[in-house]
Amino acid sequence: MKKRPLIECAVIFCGIGFSVKALGTGLDNAAVGIKASVMGTAFTGIADDASAVHHNPSGLSFNDKDELYAQLYSHYQLIGFTRTGTAGKDESDEQYINPGLFLSKTYDKWAFGFGNYLPFGGGGFAFEDLEGIPGNDAEILLGLMAIHPAVAYRLRPDLSVGAGAFVYMGNYSQENMGYENEYDGIAGYGGNIGVLYKPSDKLSIGFNVRSKSSIKMDGEEQEAGIKYDSEIEFTLPYYFDLGFGYKPDQNLTLGLNFVRMTWSDTDKYKFTKLGTVETHLKDSWRMGLGLEYMMSDNLSVRAGLKYTNPSSDKKYLYAGSSEIDLWIWTAGAAYALNESVELNFAGLYNHGSEEHDSQKYKAEHFFITVGARFRY
Repeated sequence: MKKRPLIECAVIFCGIGFSVKALGTGLDNAAVGIKASVMGTAFTGIADDASAVHHNPSGLSFNDKDELYAQLYSHYQLIGFTRTGTAGKDESDEQYINPGLFLSKTYDKWAFGFGNYLPFGGGGFAFEDLEGIPGNDAEILLGLMAIHPAVAYRLRPDLSVGAGAFVYMGNYSQENMGYENEYDGIAGYGGNIGVLYKPSDKLSIGFNVRSKSSIKMDGEEQEAGIKYDSEIEFTLPYYFDLGFGYKPDQNLTLGLNFVRMTWSDTDKYKFTKLGTVETHLKDSWRMGLGLEYMMSDNLSVRAGLKYTNPSSDKKYLYAGSSEIDLWIWTAGAAYALNESVELNFAGLYNHGSEEHDSQKYKAEHFFITVGARFRY
């Protein structure tokens, strides 16, 4: 099995005969930020570190004044897909490393932040002799990395608004049965707007909208040794995030998040040579629960649970399918070396399975996250 580490990648599949079946939740990457990802991404209503740039930029203005917040992390991922059918079992086990960086600083009422991270992607797959057909090898890699500045303004002591604009840098490649393509470069633009309301010291409520984005990348397709200049085009959906944070006491923080994703906007995408392909996607949603408990002044433990609803009709399942009900369990710890540096370690287990007709599909992924958060 061919294994290739890739920083800028995401899950997308092109089936037999290069007919693209789905994009959807296979492309969604909710593992953004150190604290946020281990708390089940239940962070829209909390947003109390620099990764608020992505999750809810309005949270930046509630951070401590005149301090620089930063975080740097990396996910080491083991991505596994299995399909069992009449032709036997197809398996893909790949490894990827996906990094992220966030910075922010808060003044009297204004706050500014910056992120460089992967909001879409973080996986991929490669199959050999798919469906028992000798030489029917398939490999798909795609990723979108965001360059994302943001700003927030404190309207009142208990209310803040924020907004950001981002540029996606894209990378896509595909190989199957003598056909290849590859695209990269600036892929698209978008933005997000957020609100954070803290009616009391115990309760906070947040809302964040991430815009729909048109993605277009230049590259080339190659078939039978002949190369063609080419483009790939598709649409990324709106994200509507509603989150709640609750502190029953000073040592415990709880988070709850609901996200609606309009994947039906991604109804098709285009290749110059392959043409326009239907995606059969529908709107989907996910929900996350998270907690953080301060065991001491230096040690915190965090955990989360997340469920993602599939965005594709199950009759269009395929060997590398993430278009199934997915459950994600996370747990980790943070240790403060001093007032300025906090070390973080976490693990994530993502799993789901589905049976359709005589076939069974399974996704099973493991993440190990290491990183640090800083305050100066």
